[in-house]
Amino acid sequence: SYGVTVDAHDNVFLTHAWDGVVRMVTPAGEISTLRDSTGGALSFNFPIGVAVAGDQTIYVGASNGNQIFKLTLAP
Repeated sequence: SYGVTVDAHDNVFLTHAWDGVVRMVTPAGEISTLRDSTGGALSFNFPIGVAVAGDQTIYVGASNGNQIFKLTLAP
């Protein structure tokens, strides 16, 4: 993991750069991969940073391609 952050609900978000995914760990210890609206795992090109804003918007920084992605989790 490269990037780690915690949101207001104590969920931990981890970037797995080599796998190209972001995982979320709930306070109960449940681990999931962030997915798109079709259920497929979101894939990033070497994600190394992650941050969560106060409104629960998630930002993922991918070093290959120098991109920042803005994500909104479904309720």
